[in-house]
Amino acid sequence: MNAGIFQFLYLGTGILFFLAFSGEKKIVRRSAVVLGCGTLALHLFFLVRRSLEAWRPPLTNMYETLHLLAFLVTLLFFLARFKWPIDLIGGFAGLTSALLMASSAIASPEIEPLLPVLKSNWLLFHVTACFIAYSSFALAAGTALAYLWVDGVGRRDGARANLLKKMEGMTHRIILFGYPLLTLGIATGSIWAQLSWGRYWNWDPKETWAFATWMIYTAYLHLKYDKAVHPRAAAAVVVLAFGLVLFTYYGVNFWLSTLHQYA
Repeated sequence: MNAGIFQFLYLGTGILFFLAFSGEKKIVRRSAVVLGCGTLALHLFFLVRRSLEAWRPPLTNMYETLHLLAFLVTLLFFLARFKWPIDLIGGFAGLTSALLMASSAIASPEIEPLLPVLKSNWLLFHVTACFIAYSSFALAAGTALAYLWVDGVGRRDGARANLLKKMEGMTHRIILFGYPLLTLGIATGSIWAQLSWGRYWNWDPKETWAFATWMIYTAYLHLKYDKAVHPRAAAAVVVLAFGLVLFTYYGVNFWLSTLHQYA
């Protein structure tokens, strides 16, 4: 199935949620939910079918993990929507998934033999933990961007203040969900490295930038409990932190020499 189809469907979902937020139209909101849920079901079918064809989870190359990330970002939004039904966040989630699908054009969709280093039971634990964390950070970046947008426009009233408080809390809770998973991903990766390469840590560029990513989210969690730090500054840190996630995932492979070239 062409990734362009999913790109179009996720973009349509995001646009409908943006329209629902701006106009408060129930029919538009329902259409966004139906399209989003239908897209997730179709994407899940694609991921399961690819797994069956390859005889392995869709975790071993950039093409597969881009599909997985796009799926997880929107899935996490719909799960979070039970507690925080904020249509604006759905707009950012759909847009993020659409961009991830668009970027899959740089990766090969071919199913290739599994590299020897990836033939390990640690693959499932390490990569799954990392990519659930990445997808949660992507959604948190969307909520942070939404916070900054709402904070910067419109008149200040009770409804707007309540919305900002909800988005601030949502951003924090999502990062609290993703942070231990990133920690688990780094820890299991270290164990896997010891088994595969004979060392737990070697400051490989992918390892170094993963550690930098972990540090900036650690800094965010410390800042969040410092009452002197304005929520606007904390939201900006979340957006910056996701930039590091993207560099760890994309940039290291393209611009730096790493043993993790397959990831």
